[in-house]
Amino acid sequence: MEHGFTARCVRTMRAHIPAGESTPWLARPCAAFVVTRSGRVETEFASTSGLPRLVRGAGSVVCFPAQLRRRSRALPPDGMNYTAGLFTFEVFPGVDLLGFLDIPLFLSREVGERVAPVLEELADLDAETEPSFRRTARSQELCYRLLVEILDMAPMRTQATQRLAGMPRLQPVLEYLERHFCEPLRIAHLAGMAGLSEGQFHRNFKALTGTSPFEYAKRLRLRLAAALLRESDMTVAEIGARVGWDDPFHFSKMFKSSYAQSPTAYRRTGHALP
Repeated sequence: MEHGFTARCVRTMRAHIPAGESTPWLARPCAAFVVTRSGRVETEFASTSGLPRLVRGAGSVVCFPAQLRRRSRALPPDGMNYTAGLFTFEVFPGVDLLGFLDIPLFLSREVGERVAPVLEELADLDAETEPSFRRTARSQELCYRLLVEILDMAPMRTQATQRLAGMPRLQPVLEYLERHFCEPLRIAHLAGMAGLSEGQFHRNFKALTGTSPFEYAKRLRLRLAAALLRESDMTVAEIGARVGWDDPFHFSKMFKSSYAQSPTAYRRTGHALP
């Protein structure tokens, strides 16, 4: 069965981290691709990930999956210059296509040499001040070019095909959640939309998305909150209420549990992608 999907570059940036300085602990709602243009950097990951520290130098390209908690420290003597991009590749909003693939953190040199120019051109496009249809079309073309590189390089995970087979039955539920993720959920209602018992629905939903319906909706709420923190001047309390948490303290707690930063810290240091 053929599957549709969307590819989008959320944002790119070029930056320098001075030697000895570290980014805060962070996690992102979508995949981050980072090319080290010069210098060296060491990245450590949350203990729950089971990943060892990663040291990379000039010319290296890494792919950090969505929700991976990490922090990076630029190494002497020169620090780190990098270009980075955040990307969503989704078979449905909240269903990460990359989650079905076995992608290494460190891309091979051959793949990295093809991916790095894509990131650089996307950063150039982001730097343009005037919007245009050509700019949008070229950005889309580059996103799909990046995805083709990943699909050519990364095999499907075990049972990925079986997981995707549940998409048609759950599509009405996913479409509903896309429109109503800030509203209270009733599992009986969602299960009925899929024509399943509640127990079957829970199993099928988790097999496809990797999480429960409540956690799935929470991720969509927090992703919208993160976008509003980056792109609007709404207060933290206003954003919390917009995504369904009227208590700003509870909203901050939920946000930090997923992004490793408070909403205020995320807004202040949201540029830190490595």
